[in-house]
Amino acid sequence: MKKNFFITQLPYIVLGIGLLLGLYRLWYFVHSAIPFGYDPGIYKEYFSHYRSVTTSLDFSQLPHWIRYEPLLGIIAAFFNKLGVSFDRMLTRGIGLLNLIPGLLLFRYFKSKSKNLRWGVLAAVLYRTSIAQYQVFWSGYFKQTLGVSFMLLVLIFWEKKKIWFQSVFFFLLVLLHKHTALYTWAILAVSTIVEWITTKKLPWKKILYRTIAGAVALLLYIPLRGRIMGEAVKAVGEGGGGDFITPLTYIKYSWPIIVLSLCGLGLRIKERKWDVWMLWYGIGILWIALSLVNYNRTLVFLDVFVVVFAAYFLFTIFQSRSSIWKYASFVLLLWWSIHYIVYVNNRAHPLISQEEFSSIQSLATRTEPNAIIMTTHRNYSPRIIGRAQRTYINPGMSDSDAWTHEQRNQWRAGDGKLKCDMLNATYAKLARPLYIRLGSQQFVENLSGWTCFSLIKNGDTWILYKVVLQ
Repeated sequence: MKKNFFITQLPYIVLGIGLLLGLYRLWYFVHSAIPFGYDPGIYKEYFSHYRSVTTSLDFSQLPHWIRYEPLLGIIAAFFNKLGVSFDRMLTRGIGLLNLIPGLLLFRYFKSKSKNLRWGVLAAVLYRTSIAQYQVFWSGYFKQTLGVSFMLLVLIFWEKKKIWFQSVFFFLLVLLHKHTALYTWAILAVSTIVEWITTKKLPWKKILYRTIAGAVALLLYIPLRGRIMGEAVKAVGEGGGGDFITPLTYIKYSWPIIVLSLCGLGLRIKERKWDVWMLWYGIGILWIALSLVNYNRTLVFLDVFVVVFAAYFLFTIFQSRSSIWKYASFVLLLWWSIHYIVYVNNRAHPLISQEEFSSIQSLATRTEPNAIIMTTHRNYSPRIIGRAQRTYINPGMSDSDAWTHEQRNQWRAGDGKLKCDMLNATYAKLARPLYIRLGSQQFVENLSGWTCFSLIKNGDTWILYKVVLQ
């Protein structure tokens, strides 16, 4: 009797485990005084800029690097007007958004299978995915919301609801160009396959999607040269984007990948063909060919990995073999422990509390028209979002006037060369210029040179004022 009760209640037990693991992830995030990851500081500046143009909607006043993906900025500015702080959005807000894809997977596959278990397993595996935790930890706000929009586009595709599919694709283009590009590739290949298999051109779907994409892409026209340049550079140099690599993904997620391939093989054996199998294959092909931002594409591929791993476990739980059911439950418990260990090792900010506080204090230590310069990537997003000053961060601001080669010269040069470079580039601005160094910094060799005046030497950070001539 006990065994039967356990087996019948297994979906709810698994769901409870998933909820507890989700709360475990959020506990670290909400109780940290410093936002995790790299992007939250950038997003705080991004949100602030959009708040300043909410009345006029004059995007020409915005910096070029945030002007052409306006949807998230408009949404954040709207909620800020209602009284929600940007810091709350970047902690609890991204935590709530991260729940949406799992809920969509639960609702859709519960309906698709007419059974609670596939939906529960898909939601739990998504919630305990290493790749999705990395998205959460890194603070990839656009990509988190982008995955939800992508899923809505694909779900409405399969439900043959062209209008809703086109609306969410339109919003996706306005939100995040990489997610939109990947989703467009899925839609394009799916349309071609549908045309071939049905011998009928789905012109209505093509028309709606073309209109939705074309209208949204109008915003990107002024940026077309930069976007193409980034794409060519990414392909030519093998740039995969700032995310875990495919090998790292395999290292930490191999049990789910194995289950997923078993689930895919089982669907093929059962001849249960559907577009989710095609979308899975597109993701694998994108990464295998090292196409644009292929590391970040793992975020999308992982959704399909989770879906087919959940299907394989669902099939086992539907079988009559209690041994396989218990074995699968033990595997899920082991995976949960593996996930907890990974989160526990990773759940810490990139910089210390002292360094974070020192960046916030720049607003009181420097003149209102001052420019703050940093040369380390871990400090750049914090200075962007917290210093309340114009900033110079390598390759990340309109004020950065140096090429990659010049920045390499800076790192290799002595203090005299650095003084000469700063005077040649920034003396004409006639504004106070500061350089902030931290404990993770390259050795800059600034002390002892006449153009660098020491303002503050903390335990883990130093602030210099540049004396320009």
